[in-house]
Amino acid sequence: MTLPATSLELYDLLAADATLADLLGFYAFPDGPIPALAHLWKNETVRADVAGVEIVVWRLSADNPDATLDHGVALINPTFTLSAVQWQPAAPTDPYNLEAAIRRLQQLLPRLRVSDTTVPDLTVGLQQMTLSWSNPAAVVSL
Repeated sequence: MTLPATSLELYDLLAADATLADLLGFYAFPDGPIPALAHLWKNETVRADVAGVEIVVWRLSADNPDATLDHGVALINPTFTLSAVQWQPAAPTDPYNLEAAIRRLQQLLPRLRVSDTTVPDLTVGLQQMTLSWSNPAAVVSL
């Protein structure tokens, strides 16, 4: 398996993983539910109700084809950030899958770092984790 070099490749890797898909919750849209996996800029949100586990891969400026650095400098070994949130499951009998989803992400992404970012009176889900990962072989030229 080739490890991702951009946040879009990271999103695609996660979206293609059937084991992770079974652990994800869903976004409830009027047209029907979709898996709760998103690829967003830091100022973006998904405008839908969420149930179960949500994973967000945050985009990097290096993913923007219009981004430039002076003198053709490359972004070496970018660090990707993901958020994992446990929302209320859709049904009372549905499992809480956050820990299992984190374990699967650790299998897919060697050396994934995980930090519990849950705060008292959290308005964003029941539990929230921040994940960071770097592909040591990645060099992104802009």
